[in-house]
Amino acid sequence: MKKILSLVVLVAAFTSCEQNVQFNNPSLQGEKNYGLWRAADAHATIGADGSVTIEGITVDEQVILRTSSFQNGTYPLGTTNQSNRASFISTMNGMEDIYTTGVFSGPASKIALENGGTGYTNTTSAFTSGGSGTGLQVAIQTTAGAVSTVAIHLRGTGYVPGDIVTIVGGDNQAKFRVVNVQGSDGEIKIESIQDGTITGSFKFNAKNDNDSIVNYQKGVFYRIPIY
Repeated sequence: MKKILSLVVLVAAFTSCEQNVQFNNPSLQGEKNYGLWRAADAHATIGADGSVTIEGITVDEQVILRTSSFQNGTYPLGTTNQSNRASFISTMNGMEDIYTTGVFSGPASKIALENGGTGYTNTTSAFTSGGSGTGLQVAIQTTAGAVSTVAIHLRGTGYVPGDIVTIVGGDNQAKFRVVNVQGSDGEIKIESIQDGTITGSFKFNAKNDNDSIVNYQKGVFYRIPIY
């Protein structure tokens, strides 16, 4: 019994040590299409304009994360600001396949209120007009008749980042902006830059020319050296 207990303690100690080693080493990794992906090598650069590029590579795959600034913060992807973007490049079997968080059309993924208007009431399914697509419905909360919060109820189709969409009702002046669309969205979050390294997290959906999508979730870049 004592031998079994000692073995359990030893295994637990080894597992804890192994996890600490992985955490303490520089790493760029995430779940690619729900399977673990880890870069064999990773580095970062900061441009003269303050922009950041982080690259992680394996034998035949590459993840590139770009932000417009090195400041701590969250940088949304798939927007009209293409200074913030993510790319995945595969050269498997000698064929280059590039996925990006570019400006594409599709169902709305994230929206942002631009104008509250007047005369509106709370609803879970307000109709909309305008923009490049159709079918987008939103849930709204109001304060003294002005829309104060807006959330997607039905995503619609055919919208593009930057579309200004009107919420039907009230004085028809409440408007929101489509930030990004499904299939080309996500974010890069810079958490710290210290001792010549950069740490943060990421997640994204990116498309290729055939509208195929690669998905990265739970992405982390930890103490990546800045060259």
